[in-house]
Amino acid sequence: MNINTSRVIFCILFILILFSISISGCLKPDTINPLSKNISEIIPSSDNVPMPEDHKNYRQMNYSVRGYTENELLNESDLICYATAAEIFPSYWNTPDGNPPLNAEGYVTILDYSIYTDIDFETTYVVKGDSAEHINVRVSSGEVDGFVVYCYGLLSPWDFEENSNYLLCLSKTESGDQYYILKAYHVND
Repeated sequence: MNINTSRVIFCILFILILFSISISGCLKPDTINPLSKNISEIIPSSDNVPMPEDHKNYRQMNYSVRGYTENELLNESDLICYATAAEIFPSYWNTPDGNPPLNAEGYVTILDYSIYTDIDFETTYVVKGDSAEHINVRVSSGEVDGFVVYCYGLLSPWDFEENSNYLLCLSKTESGDQYYILKAYHVND
């Protein structure tokens, strides 16, 4: 293959990649750089939703696989609160016996099971909903015995630090005793 043929192939591949990105919607302004948004763009200020006085001290930590409008985030959050990460618990498999799901050949299969990590937060101020002094938040990622599961677009235990402050927009799990994260913001100390 000569150099001109290589250049033509490269240009065609480049154009196809750009075309597929534009069709998939990855160039929407909301998803180009989710960390560039201020908290005031996500959660509107109003009399019944107190906002931090200095928005520059907040950094959005994630974007959701599903984008939320401001009103959807307010409506779908069961709990919006300021909280400190008190403890990040060891990750675990959600299998009945807590062991990796192995198939007949001894390989891990994670179609029906996954690794989760629970994080205990101490609430400092509740913006919306009711909260105990401590809440348990479950994230769909973690590491157990060298097996790592990371869910792209969702927060993982590696995104949090114990004794750091956060603004959390949470929804209850089906069991109702834990929460999962819709949006989260790191509060600079």
